[in-house]
Amino acid sequence: MNVHLDWDNIDELVRVLIPIMSQSVRDNYIPIYTTGNGDCLFNALSHLTYGHKGRSVEMRAHCIVEAVLNSSRYQDPDYMAIGANNTAQNLLEFIIEYSAYKGDEYSGPEGIAHAWELEVGKMGCKGQDAGMWALSIAANVLQCPVMSWFPIVNDPVHSTSRVHCHQLFVPFAAENRSRTLAIIMWTQSHAASLSYDHFVPVVR
Repeated sequence: MNVHLDWDNIDELVRVLIPIMSQSVRDNYIPIYTTGNGDCLFNALSHLTYGHKGRSVEMRAHCIVEAVLNSSRYQDPDYMAIGANNTAQNLLEFIIEYSAYKGDEYSGPEGIAHAWELEVGKMGCKGQDAGMWALSIAANVLQCPVMSWFPIVNDPVHSTSRVHCHQLFVPFAAENRSRTLAIIMWTQSHAASLSYDHFVPVVR
C-alpha cells in the first residue's frame, strides 16, 4: 500500500472507536478522515492505495469491473464463505439484508440475483453508498485481505450488526491472502447519526 500519511487528516473522533481494548496497541492505528458523500468507501480505497482520495472514481470503476467479471461468485454462498473469515451463518443473506434489500423477493437464487443487480447498478452511480458486498469486492480489487472493522458497541441492534460486519474478507485467489492487510472501519457519518453508515481507512 502506497500510503503517505497526512497528519492533518487524522479522524480523531473515530480513533476512540477503534475496536482494540489496549490503548498502547490502539495508538498504532490511524483512521483517516473521509468525506461522507456516498463515495466514502471508494475514497477510503483510494487513500489506502494512493495516499489520497483523488482516485476514488478509479477505485469505483475497478470494483464495478470486478463485480461484472466475477458476478456468479459474489452470488454464491459457498464462495462468499471462502472469501470471508466468517463465524456467523448465512453471511450472504446478511449482506443482502444489510444492503437494504429485505423481504421474500430477495431470497433464493433469483432473489439474490435481483439484489446483486440492484447493488451493482447502485455501485455505478457516484454518490451512492456501498456496503458489505463492496468490501468483499475490494479484497479482490486490492488483491489483499480487507478487514472490516466495526466498533465495539453496547446497544443490542448494533451488537447484532457487529457479529456480521466485523469481518475479514480475503481474496478468492489463495496466493493473495497473505499480503498486507487493508483496514476499513465502519463509523457514523456525523455525531447525530443513529447508524454506522460511513467508512474510513485505517493505516498503521
